[in-house]
Amino acid sequence: MIAETCENAAVFLHYLTWRNRLPLGDRLAAFDEIDLWGAYLLGERFGGLSRDGHMILGNCSTDFDAYYDGLMGQGPRVDPPKKFLPDAIRAFVNEVAGAHPPGWREAAGVCLDLSIPELAFVHVKMREVARQAASGDAVALCAGRVLLVGIGPRSNPSIALALFDAGDADTTFAVACRLGRSGEPEIAWAKYRKAVKFELSEFEKAASLAGARAIEQADHRKRRRR
Repeated sequence: MIAETCENAAVFLHYLTWRNRLPLGDRLAAFDEIDLWGAYLLGERFGGLSRDGHMILGNCSTDFDAYYDGLMGQGPRVDPPKKFLPDAIRAFVNEVAGAHPPGWREAAGVCLDLSIPELAFVHVKMREVARQAASGDAVALCAGRVLLVGIGPRSNPSIALALFDAGDADTTFAVACRLGRSGEPEIAWAKYRKAVKFELSEFEKAASLAGARAIEQADHRKRRRR
């Protein structure tokens, strides 16, 4: 099931790396491998494992049930589950997974490690940063664990990320973006700056709180209409 729904080698190999970080059988209990795979596709951060916490994982296989029911004629046909990624980031991962440039597994891994709030940050801000850098020096924005660097069209992205001084930013991931030939922003490269940890950044915590409040307000408005 994992091989059928992993899209490409980058996703499959990164899943093994992601899985190997988890304290399975110690501080994390999972009922089924597909629960782990489903959690991975949805960008689960396992914040509850920070500071020696414990978690139980389950009920992450619903999308697979619907997909295989459709294949067996027991329900409507639906698309297979896949990793949650914005289009520009998915395009980069697909590209390096096919071309295999030096360092491709790390570059793809950074993109696949981003949590949903971090993916949203990169997706929303990459156009702004890429345009600012198109005719000048590299510019950057930080959000929690992510350093987003805009580079010029002729800059070497790997070198730019290695040399860029983030100041006091305590970042785990560095992502370079630039304007492509079509004038649209694209991911150019990505690198790890330190080991990935389960501790949620203040940015992720704030995003989760804002999401919870938005859901609560939507539920409140729905009840008032009733």
